[in-house]
Amino acid sequence: MKVYVVIGGYDYEREVFDSLKMFMSESSALDYKIKLIEEKFDYVLIEVREVNV
Repeated sequence: MKVYVVIGGYDYEREVFDSLKMFMSESSALDYKIKLIEEKFDYVLIEVREVNV
C-alpha cells in the first residue's frame, strides 16, 4: 500500500514534526500541502512511501 507523507518546515529550523500527516490519496496530501503553505511554513515536503500491512 502506498501512502503520502506530508511535513512542513522552516528555513534554518528544519521540519516541524507536529505538522506531519500521512494520507492514502495524493489529492488529500496536496490539499494539506496548500494548508501548510498558507500557515506560513517556508517549505513542505511530500514523500511517497510503501507500507506493509
